[in-house]
Amino acid sequence: MTRPHRSWKAPATALIALLSFGLFGCAVLGVVAAKLPQAPVKARYAGLAGQQVAVVVWVDRATGFEYNTLRSELTREIARKLRAATATAEDLKGTYVIDAARVLKWQRDHPEYEGRSVNEVAPLIATATGATRVVYVELSKFTTRDAHSDALLKGRAEVIVKVAEVTGGAKAREGYNEVGVEALFPEKAPEGVPISQSINIEYVYGGLVNELTKQVAVRFFAVSPDEG
Repeated sequence: MTRPHRSWKAPATALIALLSFGLFGCAVLGVVAAKLPQAPVKARYAGLAGQQVAVVVWVDRATGFEYNTLRSELTREIARKLRAATATAEDLKGTYVIDAARVLKWQRDHPEYEGRSVNEVAPLIATATGATRVVYVELSKFTTRDAHSDALLKGRAEVIVKVAEVTGGAKAREGYNEVGVEALFPEKAPEGVPISQSINIEYVYGGLVNELTKQVAVRFFAVSPDEG
C-alpha cells in the first residue's frame, strides 16, 4: 500500500521566529556587544616601570609671559597624575616620580638650557635628580580664547611628548616621541563658550591644564577606552 506524499511545512510560529531573528538578531547582538566590557587602551610607552622619572616641561617665552605659572602647574600636575597612577597601574609598578620642585629648581638655575633637545637636557637632569627616565613635554600651543572672537572662550593646547632613557647618568637615547598631543576645554563645546558669571578665563585655564596633563599622563599606563 502506497502512502500519500506529504510535504513538510514549518509551523507559522517557527517561521515568524526565524524571520524575526533575521531582521532583529544583528541589532540584538549589537546591543549585547556594546554592553560587554571593552579592552583597556595600552600604554603608548610602557618603559617607566621600575624607573626614577623626572617630568620636564618647556614653554616658549611668549606663552610663558602670558601665563607665568603655566610651566610650574603643568610640571606639578603631570607628576602628580603619574604618582597617583603608580598605586594601581601595572605599567608604573615600582616607578618613582621625582618631586616636581626639584626639576623646576634645576630649570630656574639653568636658563641657558631652555629649548634644548631632550637628549641634551636629560643627562643633566639625571645627574641633578637621579632620574633614569625623563618625560619631556614641549608646549606648542596654549590658548583660552577663540582666535576670531574675544567674546568666546575656547581652550586648546597642543604638546610634543618625548621620553629620554638615561643610562649611567651620562648618555640618553630617545625612547618615545609623539607629536600633536591635543587637549580641548570645554571638550563638549569645541566651538567655544560665551563668557558668563560661571565661565571665565580662570575656569577655562584650569580645565585646560587638567585635561592636557591627563592626556600626557595616560600615555604611560593602560586606561579604559573613554580615557585613552
